[in-house]
Amino acid sequence: TKLAYGRGVWAVLGGVDGVTTHLAEQMVVKARLPQVAFGNTDASVHLTNVPWTFSLPATDDVTAPLLARVIVERSGSTGRWAALTATDHDSHTTWSEVERALAALGARSPALHVESAPGDPRLATIAADLRRSGAALILIVAPARPAGRLVDELRKGGFAGVLVGGAPFGRRPFVEPARASAEGALFPLL
Repeated sequence: TKLAYGRGVWAVLGGVDGVTTHLAEQMVVKARLPQVAFGNTDASVHLTNVPWTFSLPATDDVTAPLLARVIVERSGSTGRWAALTATDHDSHTTWSEVERALAALGARSPALHVESAPGDPRLATIAADLRRSGAALILIVAPARPAGRLVDELRKGGFAGVLVGGAPFGRRPFVEPARASAEGALFPLL
């Protein structure tokens, strides 16, 4: 707040994720400054009724129905799909919205659902388990860098099916570890 009142700051750039955006939100409420959140997809940031908070990417409640529809349409004739969801705040929020959207479509549950902390050292084992699930499609709901590493591990291990993810798939920290393995990965770009 010293910057807001003492230095004449005009706006606050929100965080790269929901957690840091929520922290910045506490400041903008007190200082009455606009906030632009360039990485947040958590719709709950807007539930505080702060009219001067703006999220650049679409929120999870908007993108989840798109992801759910892709899962249903692209999971092959068997309808088998698998999911890896990270345990961080943003991944949990995204997964909750995707589950709700899948239920609304009457979709099948994943053949395998793995929960993992971002940066889990068992990445190769998790990728092997996902490949062995027989899924035609794998949904990855994780922060950008761990998601990129998993995509690379899946492709190197021979997974040729559909890879789907949320907003983190569209970020540079995803592409850096995924490299050429990111080619063809699907994510909502709204």
